[in-house]
Amino acid sequence: MKKISSRIMIAIFSLTMATSLIIGGFIFINSIDYIENETNDKLIYMSRTHSLSLSERLNSVETIIETIHSQIVNSFNIEMLKNSSSYLEEYEESLDGFFRETALSNDDFESIYITFDRGLTNEFREIWYLSIKKGDIPQRVDNELYNQYTDNPTTENDGYPNISLFNPENPAMEYYYSALEADTGAWYEPAQEVGFPLKVIVYTRPVYKDRLLIGVIGIDINVESIRESIKDLEVMKNGYAFLLNDDLEVIVHPNYPEYTSMEEAEPESYSLLTGFTDKNKPAKRIFKSDTHIFSCGRLSNGWILVLALELAEIFKPLEDLAYSIIIIALLITGFSFLAARAFSNRISGPVEAAAEQLRHLEIGDYSLKIPLSLLKREDEIGTFVKSVDTISELISQEVEKNRQKDVILTYQSRLAKTGEMIAHIAHQWRQPLNNLNLILSNIREDYHEEIAGNLEIEQSLNKCGRIIKDMSQTIDDFRYFLNPRDNKEYFSIRSTISFVIDLMEDSLQSHNIRIHTQFTQIPQLFGSANEFTQVISNTLYNARDALLMKTMNNREISISLSQTEDEAIVEIFNNGPEIPETVMEKLFKPYFTTKGEEKGTGIGLYMSRFIIEKHFHGNIVLLNRGSGVLCRVTVPVIMNQEDMNE
Repeated sequence: MKKISSRIMIAIFSLTMATSLIIGGFIFINSIDYIENETNDKLIYMSRTHSLSLSERLNSVETIIETIHSQIVNSFNIEMLKNSSSYLEEYEESLDGFFRETALSNDDFESIYITFDRGLTNEFREIWYLSIKKGDIPQRVDNELYNQYTDNPTTENDGYPNISLFNPENPAMEYYYSALEADTGAWYEPAQEVGFPLKVIVYTRPVYKDRLLIGVIGIDINVESIRESIKDLEVMKNGYAFLLNDDLEVIVHPNYPEYTSMEEAEPESYSLLTGFTDKNKPAKRIFKSDTHIFSCGRLSNGWILVLALELAEIFKPLEDLAYSIIIIALLITGFSFLAARAFSNRISGPVEAAAEQLRHLEIGDYSLKIPLSLLKREDEIGTFVKSVDTISELISQEVEKNRQKDVILTYQSRLAKTGEMIAHIAHQWRQPLNNLNLILSNIREDYHEEIAGNLEIEQSLNKCGRIIKDMSQTIDDFRYFLNPRDNKEYFSIRSTISFVIDLMEDSLQSHNIRIHTQFTQIPQLFGSANEFTQVISNTLYNARDALLMKTMNNREISISLSQTEDEAIVEIFNNGPEIPETVMEKLFKPYFTTKGEEKGTGIGLYMSRFIIEKHFHGNIVLLNRGSGVLCRVTVPVIMNQEDMNE
């Protein structure tokens, strides 16, 4: 019993350790998915939010340009231009205040301007206000201001470059002619501000009225302000942001200069980001490389804002989680060891007491009593111990009564019925106890030979538990045998047969008996599954005992299961000796046995026929089949509830 206790502890300990590791691994894997999903959702939200913020900045510039455009279109008079040589100069002066006020009310751009078409009066006219202020007033660019800040001063006659060369070949006029080519509002990537040491992002639009080009209006935004805005974006703890044009060239990046191609700088990132720009692919906002996660957002002008986060930083908390899981698993395993020790002692003690009482019953000693503390238990072990104690009391009482009465009075009276029940219990329990003994012996041998694994031990212990549970259930079934309880249900015949074979596995193997099964159909019955189990058990025990009565090398039992339209048929065949016809007629009578009083009770087949005929409305027969004996059980598979309850 101590060995069983130790093996129970080892089994529980191993199971707990495995369960802890499985649960810990499950938590760890789920944590990875959770962190990755949370990171993806947060990056998508941030890229969308920051893209909208930057787009609003760009949209505000476009709105101002649209306002200026409408103002010019509505206020410019073509007829006066034709009739007055000074109209353009006067009109320029009228717009000057409007441009100055617009520049004064907006700090987000570097300059605002309109360059009139030189073809209107064959002279250069431009309103150009810079963010450079004198006091609180923005400064309009002229030769003096230009020469004050430029690296290439000009003479008063030359004027600043726009004046000297008003043609497409002049780099300083690129903004003008590019706007004419676009014929609508358009953004241009960072360029050098004319004459000033500034990089700007340019938005320009040509102004037409009645197909007459009036000029080009535009706003320049300092690239440095965009760069600072992007650098200031908080991308979680250690992430960063960068801005690309629609050709995936760098506009702002913390690691690369302007116009660096991502294809050359980071080929892996480039291949991922093309998935965002490719219109033929499904829209995605999250891309993952081996080292980073990227989230993309498109600005209103077509540029791409990218947020990047290192994978190592994202999953760094998982290291602490892994350590925590290991520590928790060790703690749980330690507690489980203590609990397993207490649990195994709680099981082995009652089973040992019950086994000791059964050994005394076997030799006819009814004086041994199970401790009261064990009888008070309310679990399955307690039920088993109470059942053993009940059997002891019943046997003790009936032995004393049967000494005073003859066999006929016993059979006809209530005591006779009790005697039948006790005898059948003894018959039903003899083989399960033998199976328990065989299983425990196998465990002992495997332990000494050090060949037992945790799985084999756990399977053997499960089998012991099932045998004990079945023995306990048998007590209740036979207690109410003559007055059956309402515990009928649909059950599988195949499962019932498999259960009995599993219980007898050790006994059959120990006697070199091979068992074969053939199930062509898998019918279901309505009734008591436990009672049908008793019928199959009695039949297989008799087949096994018949094979042991003959010296032979090929001991075999064959079980077939089939079904007709209305009946299920179970046939159990053994290749043992045939049954004499004179004996065949008596086999189903109570107390008739061919095994001798020390081995048989003569009640098994009697009870089997009673169950099949009275409770399942079927029949059971034994037939000689030349090379052995066939037991055929036939039961209806279609019947109504009223028939089953009769």
